[in-house]
Amino acid sequence: GSWGDLEDRGAYTQFHQAEPVRQGAGPTALVLYTLLRSGQSLQDPVLKRGFAYLHQHHRIPATSMERAMTLLAVLATAEARPLGSTSRTRRKPKLHGRYRIWAVELVGHLVERRTARGWRYNVKNRVESLQIGGPEDIVSTHLVGLALLSAHRLGIKTERSVWDDLLGFTLDQQEGSTLYRPDPRKPRGFAYIQGHPVADEGLPTGGATACGIALVRMALHVLTNGDGRPELLKERLPRIYEQVRTSIDPAYLWLAEHWSAYANPGKRKGQKVQHHHWLWAFETAQDLVPAPEAKLGEHAWYAEIAKELINRQHEDGRWHVQGSWEPADVLDTCFAVLFLKRATRGLIAAR
Repeated sequence: GSWGDLEDRGAYTQFHQAEPVRQGAGPTALVLYTLLRSGQSLQDPVLKRGFAYLHQHHRIPATSMERAMTLLAVLATAEARPLGSTSRTRRKPKLHGRYRIWAVELVGHLVERRTARGWRYNVKNRVESLQIGGPEDIVSTHLVGLALLSAHRLGIKTERSVWDDLLGFTLDQQEGSTLYRPDPRKPRGFAYIQGHPVADEGLPTGGATACGIALVRMALHVLTNGDGRPELLKERLPRIYEQVRTSIDPAYLWLAEHWSAYANPGKRKGQKVQHHHWLWAFETAQDLVPAPEAKLGEHAWYAEIAKELINRQHEDGRWHVQGSWEPADVLDTCFAVLFLKRATRGLIAAR
């Protein structure tokens, strides 16, 4: 029922050799989430075997990213269509039985394992090495944030203080975050971990900037009870109100200035480039808004990216580039399909 283990191909191996982490849930959870968000029935035998595998072997996975991905898959069952149904009518999502119990457990474990303000790998009884940048990063926090927002939508809510902290951490990863009144007309991207000694992790990239935009929008949605206006944070979070108000537009200016319809902007060639993850992260940033702009600057973003993805698809149906994690073909294919299906649409509904 599984799609294999997540295996490090050199990104941080030197720091993990003495205590390797078995990540057996991530690829399977990602595939199940992708299939459900693409309209596959929960009664399909493939999905049944996949969820049975996770429930038996990885009910509460080892790392925060795996817990978040598993939570997303479990929550996606709330909108699964019946087997054989061709109806396009949207129904109110509802999480049933063991899936709801499982989701509540996963939310609890994610909140329990967070560090000061965000998430990284957060393996139980293990402190993240400072050599890999510390205990929090914007990509892990983005995945957890998306999972917690999905749970919030289905009535499984977390304390507002969790979202306060998540928002503060995210804003601190943006260029110029220490400025009192940054210029809203100046491009400012987000970094994976601001100040990280490795240049393409401590400086802005496309993937990190997309994650940053999405996280700000998630937190705004929760903290303003679905309204989304930064002004509603002025009294409650006065210290970061100005940062929130001037964060998203400069981030989009940075993406427009460094635009690529495929390659992750700002990343060097080689390890940890993650082109397909960048595209999916950008889709989440766009489609969290009920009516996203069709263009980013002069670029028709969806049409341009979709054309690139379709041209790069292998004859057997998969997408696959050399990355730092295996199974790369499974990961790349899922992220490509999630982008093409615009899987995040509907997560935040128009009021």
